[in-house]
Amino acid sequence: MNTFSNRYYILASNIAPNPKEVKYWADLASNPNGGDLKYFNGTDWVYVNAKATGDIAELQGEVSTLKTTVANKVDKISGKGLSTNDYTTTEKNKLAGLSNYDDTEVRNLITSLTSRVTALESAAA
Repeated sequence: MNTFSNRYYILASNIAPNPKEVKYWADLASNPNGGDLKYFNGTDWVYVNAKATGDIAELQGEVSTLKTTVANKVDKISGKGLSTNDYTTTEKNKLAGLSNYDDTEVRNLITSLTSRVTALESAAA
């Protein structure tokens, strides 16, 4: 059964209607296009979506941001996954042939520090 048989479901006007006669009010005073839909919460007319839609500038800014994001996106390249190895053979051979480093001293330092930590943990226990 329709409980609003003697009421308008939606009324568009510049003046707040009687809440006993209208379920929803399109507030034309705040938005002449009728985008500010309100309902009566028992005390006051409040926005159905908790926010005025009259601020078109804010919405246009969000649309502009989305357009920029879409315009700057990176397109998928056929045959490539999320990560590809794009080194050339020359670069790979150059890296493989590096021999001007000696990490013996670093490895010895790590071993020494590990031994010290182990000794300190044993002494503390």
